[in-house]
Order: sequence, then C-alpha cells, then structure tokens
Amino acid sequence: MALPSIDTAQTFTAIEDTNYTLAISDFTGEGTYTDGDDGTVINAIIIKSLPDVVFGVLKLDNVAVSIDQEITKTDIDANKLVFVPVAEKNGSNATSFNFVFKDGADEVSTPPTAVWVNLTSVEDAPVNTVPIAQTILEDASLAFNSGNSKTISVADVDGDVASAKLTVTQGTLAVTLGSTGATISAGVNGTATVTLSGTATQINAALQTLVYTGAADYNGSDTLTIRTTDTSVTPKTTEDTVAITLTAISDTAVISAASDQDVGAIGETSTTNNLTDTGTLTVVDVDGNNNPTGVTTGVTNKREQ
Repeated sequence: MALPSIDTAQTFTAIEDTNYTLAISDFTGEGTYTDGDDGTVINAIIIKSLPDVVFGVLKLDNVAVSIDQEITKTDIDANKLVFVPVAEKNGSNATSFNFVFKDGADEVSTPPTAVWVNLTSVEDAPVNTVPIAQTILEDASLAFNSGNSKTISVADVDGDVASAKLTVTQGTLAVTLGSTGATISAGVNGTATVTLSGTATQINAALQTLVYTGAADYNGSDTLTIRTTDTSVTPKTTEDTVAITLTAISDTAVISAASDQDVGAIGETSTTNNLTDTGTLTVVDVDGNNNPTGVTTGVTNKREQ
C-alpha cells in the first residue's frame, strides 16, 4: 500500500484586506501528487497547523477552523473555505499552515504539507480624524488643538500623506507654521482656503495651531472641510467635515450722520455764537433692529479759546 503524498510546499497569493477563497488547486497545484492506490483522488484535507493569527485566520462557513479539523472536497468546491487576512497586513510568505489529505480509500497523506500565504500590499487611502460638531458665538474664534480636545489630524498606514486642503464658507482659517516643517502650497493663510503640504507629522503639527474665525457679524451654519491626499501611484483622497454653528449675539447700534456732518458735534458761527448745523442722525443695527426704543442726547459746552 502506497500512502498518498505531495512532494513540495504549496503557495497562494491573496490581496491585503481582501478575503481569499481556497480551491483544491491551492493544495495540489505545485509539485507532484502521488497515490499508488487511487490515482489522484482527494476526498478531504485535514488541517494540522494554523496560520499565525497576526496575519489571518482560516474559516469554514464563517467559523474559525481548528487543528485536526477535516474539511471535505465538497465544502472546498462550494467555496466555503476562506482565508481572512488581518487588516493592513502584507508580505511575501507572510504566514503558513500545514495539512494532510485523504484519498479515495480514506488513506491519509504523509508527511504534512505546508501552504504558504503571500499577501500583496495595496495602497491605502489617508485617514482624517476630526472632532464632533462645534458651536461658538458670532464674531468669536475657535482653536483646534489637543489642549481643548478639538484635534484635527491626518494619517496614512502607508506613510505617504502629501497634503491637506482646509476650507470654510463663512469665515477664515489661520495656522502658525513656525518650526512645524509644513508649508502652504495653495490658498492664503488667514482666508477661507489653505492647503498644507508635508509629511503627516509636519501637517499635524501645523493643524495643532489651526484657528477658525467666523465672518464679522455672521451667525448660522458653516462647515470646515479637510481633504487629505497621498502620494500613491494613483493618489488617494479622503474628505471629512466639521459642522460649526455660530450663535447670534446682540450687536450695539451705530449712530451716523450725513457725509458732510460730524457725528455727535455741532458748530457755531464765530460772530453770533448761534448754532448753525442741522441734519439727520441715522441708527443702524446689524441685527436688523433699526427702530430704536429710545435715543439719549446731550450737549457739551466747549468754548474755543
């Protein structure tokens, strides 16, 4: 009686972050399979060791496979045996597992055969971290930094962040570059749009100094948008937003006169000492309350020498 055997380790290649469905060919595709009794019939495989869980797990019908578990060819042909990689893991011959198989006469192969798993890396998109929605008073400023738990930051597991574009619609954004190493590659600091370029570390240092200021006398909604781009062969971009609500405050009314008159002053003639200026004073309130409930007036007697 000749026990079935295969004379070399097997290999399959999966893609990072993507499940791989195994076929019988992944167990017999390389080397020479021999079975003196029953030709090349394989009825089942038996798992003798498991992949390193740092890189992934084998699952049958979405349940983790265990050592010495027998898996029929029928289940494999039905696409039920799957290698599930751990997120962001990749590498050549990243991990392996061992198996033996049963032939048509239920004879078990010897010795166990290794299956090596190659995990091909893929370019990942950047990741932005932003705080929850913010509320500030009209005409106020809002600092984004770790000191007030309002951090905006960027990252990329591939380490290839290139830039972060920041925009608002009802205010301005300002950063202090200092020794951060970041640069402003587009837009203008202190305006509604500014693009920071550099590594993730450099951009994050600059973002720690970010200050938003609402447009003068504006109240309502605004949105801060951060759009981060990496240096992949095909650059990948991630966009996130922070909602900002500016709560109205009551502004002081402004009194003005016609353009040819002084506000709050009247003159007199040099010969008769009679008051001569007349005119209309106008009350304006940016809150829209242009109907005053009262006006206080007064006269200051200042005699020119």
